[in-house]
Amino acid sequence: MAFQNFGLDTITSMSAEVKVTDPNANVTTLTATYAGALAPLDYDTVMVGTINTYAGGTYSFLGYTQLANDGRTSNDTMNFSSYYLPFEPVVTGMVDTVCASQDSVTLAAVAVPGTTYGWFNSLTDTTILAQGDTYTVPTSGQSSYFVQFLNTADSAETPIPGGNGQSGNMFNIINTSGAPLSITGFAQGPGSGNSSVTGAAMIVYYTPGDYTTQSAASWSQIASGTVNLTASATTGYLPVSVTIPAGATYGFYVGLTSGSVQYTNGTGTAGVSPWYIHPKFTITEGLGGAYPNPVNSPRCWNGQVFFGSSGCSNIRKEVSFAINTDTAVAVGSGVETNPSTGLFDFDATGSSGHVFNWSFGDGATGSGMMTQHNYGTAGMYTVSLVVTDTVCGTSDSTSFQVTSTISVGENGLNQVVRAFPNPSNGQVVVSISGAEAFEGSIQVVNGVGQILVNEPVAKQDGVVEIPMDLRNLPKGVYTIRLSGEQGESNLRVVLQ
Repeated sequence: MAFQNFGLDTITSMSAEVKVTDPNANVTTLTATYAGALAPLDYDTVMVGTINTYAGGTYSFLGYTQLANDGRTSNDTMNFSSYYLPFEPVVTGMVDTVCASQDSVTLAAVAVPGTTYGWFNSLTDTTILAQGDTYTVPTSGQSSYFVQFLNTADSAETPIPGGNGQSGNMFNIINTSGAPLSITGFAQGPGSGNSSVTGAAMIVYYTPGDYTTQSAASWSQIASGTVNLTASATTGYLPVSVTIPAGATYGFYVGLTSGSVQYTNGTGTAGVSPWYIHPKFTITEGLGGAYPNPVNSPRCWNGQVFFGSSGCSNIRKEVSFAINTDTAVAVGSGVETNPSTGLFDFDATGSSGHVFNWSFGDGATGSGMMTQHNYGTAGMYTVSLVVTDTVCGTSDSTSFQVTSTISVGENGLNQVVRAFPNPSNGQVVVSISGAEAFEGSIQVVNGVGQILVNEPVAKQDGVVEIPMDLRNLPKGVYTIRLSGEQGESNLRVVLQ
């Protein structure tokens, strides 16, 4: 932490504290005590601690000092945020997300502002397969690739006509790239009158914001050095490190501490009108003269901007995928669990999939791995099951037959009437039981109402069992009708 003594007395002891909030909202508190001799208006620093920014991201800092008998407390706090690059690539795994039917898959690394990824076949391969946050590869062949940060460099040179001279230029760079833009250096154009200059003392300043609205206190020197200027060229290079956020405008001053550099007269508004347009940024017309107060307007800078991306390491991280071979399989069965009501339990637990749709053969449908259905009439029904795997969209179907017996039929008698076995091969026993004795007749009727069997039943008490041999009848559904003084009962039977 850096601080300045605005008081009248020398500071010999002062506590300092910094609260650091990481990208996951975790707060770390760092503390220290300054012990020295800080004279009035002097600056000094104190180390309060360290934080680990390996994973990268935006960190927020809230720092303050506490001085005994402090006469002014309004300037004891600082608050700022800073973005840090991750030390190694941040990758996204794609296990079991690729379907067998896919021809290609897009691998991805998490986008990090101000960086560029390179994709490689292996940990040691030197050939860059692709650049960018994503890489689309075929699903056939290898399933693992490697990604790392690249140190890329690019540059753009303004026009350098004209021959007039001045100390330097102040101008804006507007980031239009849609992503953070890393400025890595400036190269100054010719000296005054398109001349070559040896041993020129070059300086670069910047301010985070439009220079036309920024105060003098917001400017910082970011580079200085001795360079050689060349006629009709941009050779006076100084490295810098400034990242302009997406859509932001930063002000710069590039010039000499003594001597003159070439410029071009502008035709528009300083700080606004474009002088040089690149696909990623725009350099505006600006002011000409000595730092910090150039006054000649509009003047256009002659030089070259260097920009690109950088990474904190050359670590390669593996990005891999696995083919999801799961496919839908339909296996279903049905069991009559209550013959008196035609209730069936249907089961698809032997299937593989996520969605189960049933068609019960009588116009009704259902869903679920296990479900139930009541048939209204006895008979044979074709049940269909469709199973869908929702991950990769595969489906499978199967069908099977069930026979509903509904053993207790439409009963107008004060009796319990059953038939067994049902279904049968034609040998059926009809059972009659009730509180009253039964006397009447028994008939077998086919589907069109034709009476095929008609036999009397003598009056009997208790349980009456009537064996019937219907093997001479075609397979199908028949009605056994019992008629007596108390009424009539109809029982459906199935012959197989």
